[in-house]
Formats: sequence, C-alpha cells, structure tokens
Amino acid sequence: MKKAIEVIILALIIGIAFSYFIFKNYELKQVSKEFTKVYFVQQGVYSNYSNMVKNTSKLEEYTYEKKENKYYVYVCFTMNKSNIPIIEKYFKSLNYSTYIKEEKITDLRFINVLNEYDYLMTMIKNEETIKNICKQLVKKYDEYK
Repeated sequence: MKKAIEVIILALIIGIAFSYFIFKNYELKQVSKEFTKVYFVQQGVYSNYSNMVKNTSKLEEYTYEKKENKYYVYVCFTMNKSNIPIIEKYFKSLNYSTYIKEEKITDLRFINVLNEYDYLMTMIKNEETIKNICKQLVKKYDEYK
C-alpha cells in the first residue's frame, strides 16, 4: 500500500512539473474573431525554392509562403489603400514588379504593428523610410505567423 501511494505522489509531481513547463513556454496568440483586410504586396510566385532565392537577391528583406508547391514572396503589407502606390513605386525603383493581394488577418499583434507603420508611411514618404518600414513589417509578419 505504501509503495502505491509513493507511485501516485511521484506521478502527481511529474505531472505538475510537465504542466508547469508546457504552460510556461506556451505563447498566447492574440487573435480576433473578426477579420481585418490587409493588402499583401507580392513580389512574385515561384515554382521552386532556388528560383525564388535567385530572383529575390536584390531584396534586403522578404517573406514567403509555400502553398500548393509554389512559393509566394511578400515584400510589404498595408491596411491603407493610399499607401499601395507609394510601396509599388519604391519596388519599381528596384526593378521589381508587384502584385497587390487582399488577405484577411486575425492576429491583433500584427494588425496593431501594421497600424503604426501605416501611419508612419502616410507621414514620411522618402525611399529610405519606405524600405525600412517594409523590412520591419516583413520581420513582424514572420514573427507572428
């Protein structure tokens, strides 16, 4: 009987320790039930990874998603439709054509960051600022996806 109690207590201690470890390392995503429309500035779609890397060599920062064996490359994001021509002009100066894709996002963390950078982009429209905003948004998108 004493041995059974020791085993039960040991199992409880191990269970509590594992639960603590799992919950301590669990990151809570702030997700809304409502969608927010975000404009993804897409640089291209590639059929394989090596072509993607080769054709994005001039870009300082980008992110990609693999869907249906294709690589979709994104270089910036905005919720403000009036920022799209500014972003397109910047990437055109780098000899990259872009395509605007509407997506729905529920991650409030990314939406909040995007709101701040959208505001900055409307205020300051020089190329260096646009480049830095796009770089930061790509990093944040990667961080939150």
